[in-house]
Amino acid sequence: MISPTIVSLAILKVNWDLLRKDYLENFVPIVAECIRQSIDDVVSLPSLREILKIKFGLTLPLNVIETILRRVRKRGYIQLKDKVYRVNREELFKLEFREVQQEVVRKHEELISSLISFCKEKFNITWSEEDAESALQSYLEENQLLLLSSSIKGTLIPVVKQPVKSARFLVGSFVHHIQETHASDFDYLETIVKGNMLANAIFLPEPNVAQKRFRNTKVYFDTPFLMSALGYAGKHREEPCKELIEILYETGAELCCFQHTANEIRGILHACSHQVNQTLPLKPAYGTTIEFFFSEGYKQSDIELFSSQLDKSLELLRIDVVEKPEYIQKYVIDEKSLSEELVKNITYRNPQALYHDVDSISAIMRLRKGREFYFVEECIALFVTTNKALVRVARYFFYKEIFHDSVAPCITDFSLTNLLWLKRPVQAPDLPRKRIIADCYAATRPREELWSHYLEEIDKLRRNENITADDYYLLRYSLEAKSAFMEITLGEEEAFTRGTVKEILSIVRESIQAELKAHLGDEARARKDAEKVMVYLEKRESERLAFIKEKSMKIAKIISILVKYLILSLLVIGTIITFPLKFLQIPKIYVGYIISIVQGILALIYILNIWKGTTVNTWIRKIEVILSKWINNAFLLLRKFVQGD
Repeated sequence: MISPTIVSLAILKVNWDLLRKDYLENFVPIVAECIRQSIDDVVSLPSLREILKIKFGLTLPLNVIETILRRVRKRGYIQLKDKVYRVNREELFKLEFREVQQEVVRKHEELISSLISFCKEKFNITWSEEDAESALQSYLEENQLLLLSSSIKGTLIPVVKQPVKSARFLVGSFVHHIQETHASDFDYLETIVKGNMLANAIFLPEPNVAQKRFRNTKVYFDTPFLMSALGYAGKHREEPCKELIEILYETGAELCCFQHTANEIRGILHACSHQVNQTLPLKPAYGTTIEFFFSEGYKQSDIELFSSQLDKSLELLRIDVVEKPEYIQKYVIDEKSLSEELVKNITYRNPQALYHDVDSISAIMRLRKGREFYFVEECIALFVTTNKALVRVARYFFYKEIFHDSVAPCITDFSLTNLLWLKRPVQAPDLPRKRIIADCYAATRPREELWSHYLEEIDKLRRNENITADDYYLLRYSLEAKSAFMEITLGEEEAFTRGTVKEILSIVRESIQAELKAHLGDEARARKDAEKVMVYLEKRESERLAFIKEKSMKIAKIISILVKYLILSLLVIGTIITFPLKFLQIPKIYVGYIISIVQGILALIYILNIWKGTTVNTWIRKIEVILSKWINNAFLLLRKFVQGD
């Protein structure tokens, strides 16, 4: 039996070498189909993610979906107009995804029906549909390459040498029968075999995959990212930032921000607190934050409270505020030249923002001490920003002579989310296997000539005994890293997708009305007055949910600390009682129990470390994140029960 890793790696390699298609391309038709099924005429990321989950059982980070959306646009299924993605129904109607999907499901069902009939007529054995599907799936996993090779080369499949009337024998006999009789069922089987291989390539069913983790790497965030993560720019900007923070925390990164970044945030909040009390036009230097505070009806005292609680709020995000590293001459960069390069390429409304960017990038380079790194998980220090232009300038400034594969000092939050997600196994949807096979077949539909290339690559890779699942995930990462570099190089026009459909339509209206120079002052004030009560209620609800989440995280943190000290205590106690000290008058039977428990814990830790490559602290972090979500959901359910919902 060929490892699923080899099959998945072979398909990924061939698709890239011959078609320049990376892993994310598999999801483009699926996302396009979700847009086709949507009743909305504009694309909203939150709405689209919900459809993906309901229709296809997929849960993807918002930044990943946004990456796929850009590719959907290149196919012409959506169009960028008035800074939003509009649905192109004419092109979407040409999409044959649903027809192919339904055809594969039909073939699968007819093949199962024929298998059940064959077993009854030939061997007088009655199988249920579930029995037949399970037996066929097991046979496919063991013989899919033989079946595909036979289909392409026209060779006869030998009879399976298994105990008579075993599931393998029955399915093998059925396959041999339909091939000999040239039944249409064999064509159906060929489609199912291909769909099964494609499904395994997308949702690699490889057990015990050791996810690459951060090793002593500190990730520093810039001011706009933290303003969004703290909830000072609206829910639609907050969610993708928190998704990235959670992925980084779970994979062992140390989350930080420089003290000068925290000071900049306080400065913005202080300026906003004065601005909300004035009737003058909004100052563009304050950006989306002041617009958000105005729209939500925040008062000066509210914003000042945000400022005073900043350290606490960052701590809740598990972010530490740290000072810049000291200046060591041999690691100091040419800050003046970097400043000049940034000014040439970026329009800074506030000179302080320029100094903060230079300060941050310079600090990252001093922390790296002149070393080069090729994986973000190993790069010691990394600056995460929302500014693509800053990333582009920094990369060219440090690597201007040649194209460099090493990790630049800064990266966009958008790119980092995509790269880290590609290194994580994508969980297969909780759907019937025939649906997963049909969806994957409809999404990819490789040309017939590609299958022979897949087989050739599989045959080549199977001779390499060192191929592991890590190789597959690293190749996914590497191919996307090249795409991410092209993305920041091209600097394509951005679209607003992160809000709800209502918010996006509001953006469209404002854009069109601005172009027509319509007078909106009175209308805007009337609308705000009419919505004031609703804004207040939504604000209160948001505060309640934030309070519940904060309490959940605190409780989970306390439990994780208790678990850590409990393990440590057991190890210390177990170590002490193994010494022959006279003053320890503990009955032997209890000593035996305690020693057994301690040895069991040590053995479990050792096995997990060898098997998964993770430490006790890593597992405790995972437990903390999971507990936080469970406790939060429990509080919400209790709240609904008390309210009688």
